[in-house]
Amino acid sequence: MNPEIDCETLILGGSAFACGVASRNPAKSLILERGILLIPEFASALHPVRLASPRTQVGKEIFRDLERRGIAGGKKIHPPPLSAYFIHWMHQKKSRLLFNAELIDVIKTEKETRAEVFCIDGQNVIRAQQIIDTTAEGWRNRGRPFLRGKALCAAVCGTISHVPAEGELRCASFSAGILPGEHLLRVDVSADATWHEARLRLHDIFHQLQKTNPRIFLGGEATSMVYEYEDEGAIRQITEDGILWIPSAQYKDPVTAFEEGLQWISA
Repeated sequence: MNPEIDCETLILGGSAFACGVASRNPAKSLILERGILLIPEFASALHPVRLASPRTQVGKEIFRDLERRGIAGGKKIHPPPLSAYFIHWMHQKKSRLLFNAELIDVIKTEKETRAEVFCIDGQNVIRAQQIIDTTAEGWRNRGRPFLRGKALCAAVCGTISHVPAEGELRCASFSAGILPGEHLLRVDVSADATWHEARLRLHDIFHQLQKTNPRIFLGGEATSMVYEYEDEGAIRQITEDGILWIPSAQYKDPVTAFEEGLQWISA
């Protein structure tokens, strides 16, 4: 990577909303993702979401392609392949993506905003006209006060002999996934719960479930949390650093989040 990079819009987080924003003007946008996957708020959260019907032409084309590839079907979605699909889609759009990168500092001047970032090749500077933060909690957790709660999910495989009734699993839900024999377990935790606390709670609920379903096993745990927000409306906050925070995780499904980014207009 060059020591300095210029762009009009620096987007924090490789979210569905970020992909929508960046795809409108790929040459002048740059997505900065701390991990190695796109759309982690859905692809890595294993959240049992219901897909909304797309409203835009681009959204409809993506939706049909997801169905054709078996990633989506009957309004359900198999989350993990979403990341690989959108990496390919964004690559075709010649979008600028920077993975394994962390924002260190933001320095604002009269002419520009300088973002200091740390990547696998060391420290670099990105000059941008604006910064949009699409991460779930915001840079340096500035959006944490807006959280109402969180959840941790896992894919459950095997033979289900007893499907728990609604409310049987306290603060948890169990629903069928898109793949044959796949179920998704969601365990709700408090907004201030740590990752360690959430995993302990997940395994506690799974062991309860296993008592009446001895032939089930965890097919895979989520690597990203599910986030629920206090504000039922659209969250758009300017932080003290001058960053516009629009969390992609506030939207209920990846189609909606992508199309909101696609149609976003800067104030």
